[in-house]
Amino acid sequence: MFKLRYYPDPVLRRKAHEVKDFDSSNLEFILENMRRVFIEHDAIGLAAPQVGLLKRIFLIRLNDKLEEYINPVIIETSGKALNEEGCLSFPGLYFKIERARKVTISAYKVDGRRVERKFEGLMARVVQHEVDHLDGVLYIDYLTPEERLKVDLLLIGALEEV
Repeated sequence: MFKLRYYPDPVLRRKAHEVKDFDSSNLEFILENMRRVFIEHDAIGLAAPQVGLLKRIFLIRLNDKLEEYINPVIIETSGKALNEEGCLSFPGLYFKIERARKVTISAYKVDGRRVERKFEGLMARVVQHEVDHLDGVLYIDYLTPEERLKVDLLLIGALEEV
């Protein structure tokens, strides 16, 4: 069974590999276990590396429906938005992060069908966050050096709050 991984788990810094076999019961097993973790943690987004798996897969909650994207690529962005962002792998830590206001992705569904989807606002932020996870990039990488130092001190117990 998969378990949520927390920073500084090294798997969170590794780049995920493309899914090549869509006809596999292994893919369904992966998705089933990711769904379980997603629901257990009441997530809005979850990437495979967050459960220790280096596959290019993420799940998001869109209009109370769970959606799965495999081998996603951001193909277009527009606008900028600075908003608070959190991460399941950093429980309780929220930071203002600038991201694109709109994104379009190309990805595959579990049946191997290629889709393009446009996202705006919060969901555009979630999609960018999850694609970053697939590349080993974490939201703390967008912080200033001073903010990052506070996070590192907090995580080793040298600070009580950020």
